[in-house]
Amino acid sequence: MKFSDITGQETIIEVLKRAIRDDRCSSAYLFAGPDGVGKKMTALAFARVLNCTGRGKGSADACGECVSCRKISANNHPDVRIIGVAEDKKEISIEQIRDLERDVSYKPLEALKKVYIIEDANALNMAAANCLLKTLEEPPLNVVLILIASNIHGILATIRSRCQIFRFRTIPARAIQKFLRERCDQQEDKAEAIARLACGRLGEAVKYASSGIESVMEQVRRAMDMMNNYEGSQDYEAMFDLCVEINRDRESVAGFLDCLAMCLRHDFVKSPRKETRDRISAVLRTRDMVSRNVNPELALNGMFLELCPGKGGSL
Repeated sequence: MKFSDITGQETIIEVLKRAIRDDRCSSAYLFAGPDGVGKKMTALAFARVLNCTGRGKGSADACGECVSCRKISANNHPDVRIIGVAEDKKEISIEQIRDLERDVSYKPLEALKKVYIIEDANALNMAAANCLLKTLEEPPLNVVLILIASNIHGILATIRSRCQIFRFRTIPARAIQKFLRERCDQQEDKAEAIARLACGRLGEAVKYASSGIESVMEQVRRAMDMMNNYEGSQDYEAMFDLCVEINRDRESVAGFLDCLAMCLRHDFVKSPRKETRDRISAVLRTRDMVSRNVNPELALNGMFLELCPGKGGSL
């Protein structure tokens, strides 16, 4: 991944390029913004260009072909590390940051700059955050730290003050649509549907394009049918069966809820009604619950009972 491959964050890329050309890169960065808008891709592209041995004089982008670029692409460069929440944990621990603290004291094995990318910096527990602060206060000259966060206010103010902050924005639907047509070989109508569903998040759009949006849309169609034909024609079994089908994993539930909200918003624009507005609110509440680690199937069950008054809900 090179800077030229990143879509929708042109202003940020230009600032980083200027810093590279002027040899005025900071030792610490905070990339903040919604998930799926290119924060990690930009961090990796930055790590490549900082260590690229094949870029020409005056160039501010990686060549993509040298040994360093290839190693970073394959995630096996000894001097470029990604630190995130361990598989069986919910936080980034102080032990992980202490390991980073020890590692930064050593000279690079191969690279010009050692780069540490902290994924989901919002998951740093308090002890880990305070430990990281020590490294940020006196960073070695050959080290660059990049923190990635979805919520900038979830990062300690003392850490924020020591980082150059870049705020990543959602990407316009037209840019996502163009990317899907040109890079993912999607037909115009499908690219348009995915772009609307992605809500400005290119990463989500690529997931929908690769996994297929048709099955999600079919689930949404069945859910809409249940909502609109609840006069005793549906039963609890069909409702709960759909919940089980949707609940393959947390991501599939989130994708379904995003798609359902999009369809309901489309209906509301065509015909503004209180019932549709209340349904959108119910879906968005459920989406928020799922993002906060509430049991997805229970959240879906509660939502459908609320959306279908004939089943005992309140709408």
